[in-house]
Amino acid sequence: MYVLPEGDRRLAHVHLMKLAHPKRRELVLFREQLRLRPEPAAEYLRRTRLAARANPEDREAYTAARSSFVGRVVRRDDERAGQRPIG
Repeated sequence: MYVLPEGDRRLAHVHLMKLAHPKRRELVLFREQLRLRPEPAAEYLRRTRLAARANPEDREAYTAARSSFVGRVVRRDDERAGQRPIG
């Protein structure tokens, strides 16, 4: 992970992962679901805004507030498609 600070705020937050890393697979599946399905994309936007308002100074709490939703979207996709590989 790389964070580029600008004053007391983060200008950029980048994650680098090996191609076969399980977390990478989860993040790619989640991204694809947001691209393909407007309902989870709208719900994710709503949740991120709520989390940002509730946790303006606590990045870990902000992330935790969204994590269960990410997991549910990925599990739903896995159930529909069966553990297909992601490249």
